[in-house]
Amino acid sequence: MTESISNTWHIDDVRSMCPILTKKEAGEVLEYLEHKHDAGIGINWDVIDIAICNVFEEKFDLWNNEMTTREREKAEKEFQNEYISS
Repeated sequence: MTESISNTWHIDDVRSMCPILTKKEAGEVLEYLEHKHDAGIGINWDVIDIAICNVFEEKFDLWNNEMTTREREKAEKEFQNEYISS
């Protein structure tokens, strides 16, 4: 019988939603989530997306609305290369 479970989120999860965030900024989003999330809902991809918007609205808007496809692809590739090399 399982008596407890936990679900761990990592800065790479946050950065996968917005690769232009630095590791430090992604950590700030996780801290925000730790203290501000609704325990009735929990933390999920939608909640992380909203947290990024709340903590780093300018970067959120840049990533979701202002960057060209080429710029987004470049940022995603840089994140993937960094993720693979770590």
